[in-house]
Amino acid sequence: MVIQSQLLQKKKAILLNMYNAYESFNETVDSATSVLSEVEELIQEMNTVDKQLSPSEIQSFSDSYQDVWKEVILKHKELIQLIENESQSVKGQMSQMNKKNQMIDGYMDQNQSMFLDRQA
Repeated sequence: MVIQSQLLQKKKAILLNMYNAYESFNETVDSATSVLSEVEELIQEMNTVDKQLSPSEIQSFSDSYQDVWKEVILKHKELIQLIENESQSVKGQMSQMNKKNQMIDGYMDQNQSMFLDRQA
């Protein structure tokens, strides 16, 4: 029983570390990727602890810390959304650059100036 209690305390500490990791997020993509990487490691650690607990203990723990879990999930979704939005923005910028390069290459291939000669 003492071992189970220690495991539950360890799981609680991991959950609180996860929550604190999300709280350290400073609204940048670099920070988001750093936090998600840290949380991934904490999840792996939590899975190791969960393997040593019974399903009823895991359920009881989840019920006890339901509010913290909800906050963690909301923060996780927020970080994922930020990264997806940034990815879409970068893809749009790359698409514009590719179109610009294609247009320039098209003019260069014709071996003509892309400016009109007004004296002609």
